[in-house]
Amino acid sequence: MIERHTIAETAKHFKKSEDEARQSLARSRERLVSIRNRRPRPHLDDKIIAAWNGLMIQLMPGGANLDEPRYLESATRATKFLRSNLYDEKSKLLFRITAKVEAISRFADDYALVFKEL
Repeated sequence: MIERHTIAETAKHFKKSEDEARQSLARSRERLVSIRNRRPRPHLDDKIIAAWNGLMIQLMPGGANLDEPRYLESATRATKFLRSNLYDEKSKLLFRITAKVEAISRFADDYALVFKEL
C-alpha cells in the first residue's frame, strides 16, 4: 500500500490527532484487505521467454567488470536452463516460452538474443 504522506501530515489534513489518524488508517487497511481477499486472484504469468533471458545473459558478464561474480553465475545458470528447457538439440529449434507451444515457438528475437549463447 502506498503512503503518500506521513501520519502527521494526514492527521493535520483531516484535523485529527496522529493516534486517531493511525487507527483510522489501520481500520481502512483491514477493510481493504478483507474486500481484496474476496476477489479472484489474477492469473500468474510465470512463463519464461527465451529472448528476455538471452538479453539478460548477454548483459550479465559485464558484472565481472563490477567485481560481482554473482552476475556471471546468474548468466551461466540461465544459459543452462535455456539449453535444457527451451532448446531442442535434435531439431535445433529454440522455443519462445517454457510452454513449448508450437504456434509461437520461433521468433527472430529469440534466435538473435539466445542462439549464440547455446
